[in-house]
Amino acid sequence: MKKKSHNWRFSSLGDTWDEKIKNNIWLKSKYLKIAQNSDRKFDYIQGENFSMCRCKTKINVFTFSKFKLNLPIYMVSLPFSMDEKGFEGDISTVLEGYKHRGIHIFLNLKKEEIETVKDKYAVGTTLSSFQFDNNFSDFDDYIKSLRSSYRRRILLALKKGENLKVEKIKNENYTSSIHEMYMQVLKRSEYPLETLSYNFFKESDFDIYVFKYNELNAAFIAVEIVEDTLYFILCGMNYKIRDEVDLYFNILIKIIKIAIEKGAKKINFGQTSEESKCKVGSTPQKRYMLLYNKNIIINFLLKKAVKNIEYSGEVVNYRVFKKN
Repeated sequence: MKKKSHNWRFSSLGDTWDEKIKNNIWLKSKYLKIAQNSDRKFDYIQGENFSMCRCKTKINVFTFSKFKLNLPIYMVSLPFSMDEKGFEGDISTVLEGYKHRGIHIFLNLKKEEIETVKDKYAVGTTLSSFQFDNNFSDFDDYIKSLRSSYRRRILLALKKGENLKVEKIKNENYTSSIHEMYMQVLKRSEYPLETLSYNFFKESDFDIYVFKYNELNAAFIAVEIVEDTLYFILCGMNYKIRDEVDLYFNILIKIIKIAIEKGAKKINFGQTSEESKCKVGSTPQKRYMLLYNKNIIINFLLKKAVKNIEYSGEVVNYRVFKKN
């Protein structure tokens, strides 16, 4: 009989799953279950000292470069587009206990998490995350703290969007016409990973705000406060009126207003749209990917290739606030 080479099992997201999730809130079953209707099938795996969410898919491993090579890959990531990792546990412990065939990409690791493995495995950068520190008593305090050119940009966006009306809705009132705006964003995404179903939003307990313009759906945002951080989960937009009302900037401004009103100390703006997020006062936080295969030779080749696989875009950290 062939000896089992790993010490883990598949999970059905029962009670024992959540018992082992201590530090990564986004791996809790309440989030994973509502994402099960996405267009990709995820496996949930638990070992003695780790938990993992993975998906087998075929992607262009050179997504961030000019080359193209579609390969079957195991993506270790959350089943919805968050900038958090798709596992719980120390990465060294995960790799020692997992030992599964095939190429794996572990997404969204922080700098301190890769220190013990960067010499042994292929590690490269991925899209940065953007964090906003909320030190403001009210929105006027935020506006006054901005350097003149950035304050002018915010006020211009507010002027263009002065006829936007924003309403927080009950999740049960999330409609197919609102969902169509999410699909518009997804179709224009440079780096799409998964397509989330209408029920993902409807069954979630995220706070959903809908933007209206002349009675038409203009945009929506889904946010959630966890501890002292407001997370920008996802959004949708009506691209026909995007530029007319400076829609994306007004979305970011609304998120800042919500954070100030709710007393959140930080905003996690997630990844992509780097310039806009930086110009409202966010700072980039580097994120990393780790490529893994249990075969030593393939691991060696991955290390050689990682510079052509990683994200190499430069993010400008603007001096938005006077105190800078």
